[in-house]
Amino acid sequence: KDEKMVEMRELLNAEKELVKVKMAELEHISKEKEEMEANLNKEIQEMNKAQKTMELRLEDERKTAMEELSRGKEAALEQERNRLKVLHKKEVERELLRQGEELRQKLTEAEEEGRLGMEELELRLAAAQSDQQQRTKQ
Repeated sequence: KDEKMVEMRELLNAEKELVKVKMAELEHISKEKEEMEANLNKEIQEMNKAQKTMELRLEDERKTAMEELSRGKEAALEQERNRLKVLHKKEVERELLRQGEELRQKLTEAEEEGRLGMEELELRLAAAQSDQQQRTKQ
């Protein structure tokens, strides 16, 4: 009986160590997820800065167009301004959508890894507890 108890304690200790390792892995994955989120937020901020720069450039082009208007090229310049505005808007929307999708995909992957790690730990713990209960009954 003492031998079985020692063996069960060793198995329990081994399982506890495994759970500790898995918890450390899960914590590492969580930290990576947080780092990814921070990096993606930084990218979004950079895109916002780029958008502001593009808006300033567009404003400069608008000013230039307004000067041309004063020279009698009103219709052509208005059309060009609208074209540039639409083009700018499409570029910004496309980039923001791409970044948003990339962020969602990375977050989904990190969450799935965390969830799978937690499920594995729960299954191992349940198995260890079940084995321990069966051994104590014997």
